[in-house]
Amino acid sequence: MTFVLTWSVSIAVAAVTDGGVQFTIINHTVDTEPTSEGNLSWVPSADVVASNLKTQMSNSLTNAAANANTNLMNVLANQHRLYLPAKGHFLMHDPVFNSKGDLLVGLDYNG
Repeated sequence: MTFVLTWSVSIAVAAVTDGGVQFTIINHTVDTEPTSEGNLSWVPSADVVASNLKTQMSNSLTNAAANANTNLMNVLANQHRLYLPAKGHFLMHDPVFNSKGDLLVGLDYNG
């Protein structure tokens, strides 16, 4: 018996009105493909095992995505308040990820 698990996660990143950045998990999917060769009998059946794996993987993705979102928000908390020797702070806008996975944002000085 073999199983193929495929999964994907979509994350939306956007600027918010106070100049910060917000992450939202907008979608995650998990699919399984069980295969069984010959006339072997499995207990539980391949379909039941595949369904259980799909449920466990989906729950794991949901928890991991929630933890990643919380960690990102904690790390980025107040990062938009980059103070220089002047009065005011920067506002972030147009957040994107580059090909290496770095978060890039535009900055406008709000003095």
